[in-house]
Amino acid sequence: MAGRSAPTLPPLNNHTPTPHPNPLAPASPPHPRVPLTRLVRPYHTINVPPLLPCPPHARHSLVLQHIMEGAAAVETAAAANGKACCHAAKGPGYATPLEAMEKGPREKLVYVTCVYNGTGINKPDYLATVDLDPSSPTYSQVIHRLPVIHIGDELHHSGWNSCSSCHGDPSAKRRFLILPSLLSDRVYVVDTATDPRAPSLHKVVESEDIAENTGLGFPHTSHCLASGDIMISCLGDKEGNAAGNGFLLLDSEFNVKGRFFESVEDIQASE
Repeated sequence: MAGRSAPTLPPLNNHTPTPHPNPLAPASPPHPRVPLTRLVRPYHTINVPPLLPCPPHARHSLVLQHIMEGAAAVETAAAANGKACCHAAKGPGYATPLEAMEKGPREKLVYVTCVYNGTGINKPDYLATVDLDPSSPTYSQVIHRLPVIHIGDELHHSGWNSCSSCHGDPSAKRRFLILPSLLSDRVYVVDTATDPRAPSLHKVVESEDIAENTGLGFPHTSHCLASGDIMISCLGDKEGNAAGNGFLLLDSEFNVKGRFFESVEDIQASE
């Protein structure tokens, strides 16, 4: 984002390595702990605070717990309305990973985010559509490019508006691709259903809307929830401080709904 300055780097702390799992292998020499600010490009560094009392694996478990609770709520509501349970429903995706392996058809198209940051090319990033159908005359070729409308976004991990987490909801449709932008804090929504071979831009969730309603910044990875909401992990707050990281929630119409957790204290209280 134009005019965005990188926060000051925190000092390095010494770190004692854990014993090597192979006793016959040489132990790794001591090395300084590298904060996250040294692992990303200088123009989107963020400040890393001391480790939280809640370990990372516990926070991940909490998120998974809430996702599973959402799926259970959808299944319960469907049963109350006389609809089939998630394993018999015809919603998007599959009931289990094994079912996806056994019944999933071969993909004929793939969508790839392509970024220009760091290349010296002053153009908007784009979404490339690649033909994966071996019987197609354009097999293995880029058949379409959809540029976004700003320069310097850095499109990151994409995700669907609905997926197997919505398998219990026959009304849910997988038609929109969610593209978080790591540098600009925007979120692009792309329509892949109207013309799968030539996707079109459906909506842009602007950074000002996200910052005003949640204070979050640096959107990273998109996940669809069983409730129909979209959850996007964010690396920090709008000022670039990792202490403000959290999960952005969008509703099914891609309006900013709020945070998945309002604060670190809410995460710890949910343990």
